[in-house]
Amino acid sequence: MRRSTSTASFPLSERLPSELLSSLATRISATLRERGQTVGVIEGATGGLFSAAFLAVLGASAIFVGGAVVYTREAGKALCELAAPP
Repeated sequence: MRRSTSTASFPLSERLPSELLSSLATRISATLRERGQTVGVIEGATGGLFSAAFLAVLGASAIFVGGAVVYTREAGKALCELAAPP
């Protein structure tokens, strides 16, 4: 079976190299720390990749308040009080 070349068919981990994700998380964390801001995430298909990237940055507890991985709309509504898209 031939694999499609569309980026939509590849998992995020294959489209976004871990080095790039790590670099982005480090830069975003530094900016948040400078501004005195924090971040929390709700992830679906990424399966926690963004949470893991933020938590790998030294001093993550100063900027990362938490994250959840919810894949279905039902789980989003039940666990995170997410509204269905209009």
